[in-house]
Amino acid sequence: MKENMYYTTMAFLISGVLSFAHADEETGLLTIQGEITDAACAIATGSKEQSIDLGTIPISLIKQDGKGPEKSFSIHLINCNLIRHNSQNQLWNAVELTFDGPSEDNIFSIFGDAQGVGLSLRNSSDINIIPGRPVSKIDITPPSMRLDYHVRLVSNTKPLQSGSYYSAIRFKLEYY
Repeated sequence: MKENMYYTTMAFLISGVLSFAHADEETGLLTIQGEITDAACAIATGSKEQSIDLGTIPISLIKQDGKGPEKSFSIHLINCNLIRHNSQNQLWNAVELTFDGPSEDNIFSIFGDAQGVGLSLRNSSDINIIPGRPVSKIDITPPSMRLDYHVRLVSNTKPLQSGSYYSAIRFKLEYY
């Protein structure tokens, strides 16, 4: 009887320990997402969402030059392949980018306290990018491509006012 009581007590102690060990267990969640596209290239992860800080610009510079200093940015395309997956007889030849967002007088709008300026984008050939209009087609060159652009503040028709500002410009790629 003593031996049976010993095993019963041990069973209770062990089940209590196991129960406590189970109570300390932690769980987590892994969320996975992605996209499969039938496109000539993929946009590199670091190029999909970029933040560009144009810094602090004296209002006197904008008054004098009508524009601020230029900042460069790039869109990297990776895994470029000319073969179309849905049709082995046709090849991808070119990519066309369109930058879009709130705009006025062919420049991108800003929001915030600053007034009297907007954002001007240019491609590496020094051609102004008009909001909502496709940029010239660019030949696809596998396996990767770097598309270079420049952005700067430019005067618009409103009176200049100092302050902070922000903007969001979307871009889309179309393959031909």
